[in-house]
Amino acid sequence: MAKCAILILSLLFSVVSNAAAPSNVAEPSGPVDSVTVKAHREKLRALSARMVKLEDQIYSDYNRLNPRPQYNIVCTVAAPTNSHLRSRQCLPVFVHDAREDEALDLLQQLGVLGGRPARPASMVIEEKRDDFKKNYRQVINSHPELLKLDQEYGVLEKDYEAVLKEMLPTRVPSDRDLHP
Repeated sequence: MAKCAILILSLLFSVVSNAAAPSNVAEPSGPVDSVTVKAHREKLRALSARMVKLEDQIYSDYNRLNPRPQYNIVCTVAAPTNSHLRSRQCLPVFVHDAREDEALDLLQQLGVLGGRPARPASMVIEEKRDDFKKNYRQVINSHPELLKLDQEYGVLEKDYEAVLKEMLPTRVPSDRDLHP
């Protein structure tokens, strides 16, 4: 009886070990996936750096030509609360102002400051969003050199998305989706 159990166990062991490692399958010669991912990451970094540089140029030129200072674009790099990951945000001045007013209003409500209550930032932003986009497009489209930079940015953005799509099975939305 014990010999039968040992025979069954050894038979099961040989079946499992043969099924787990077939002898006719060729092993990959190296870490192919790792090399591909690294190449994609390097390309994404390079494209991202070019996009940031081009974005800075576009916003600088736009701010210089824009007749409405509240619609100038200011870029900041900050880490959200409870995070060490810093991210770049480029937003119109009116958004920064609305958020600042909202923060001051909170301090007023807490009794730290006196003054008038501010409208919620989201309300101010929503109210001015369409006019900002219209102004941005008007300034960009009325200056051929700025329009050319904006079109270059669009090409870089498509290249970035294509490399990202190669890396990921599905597209991940990003802050770039909010580009005016």
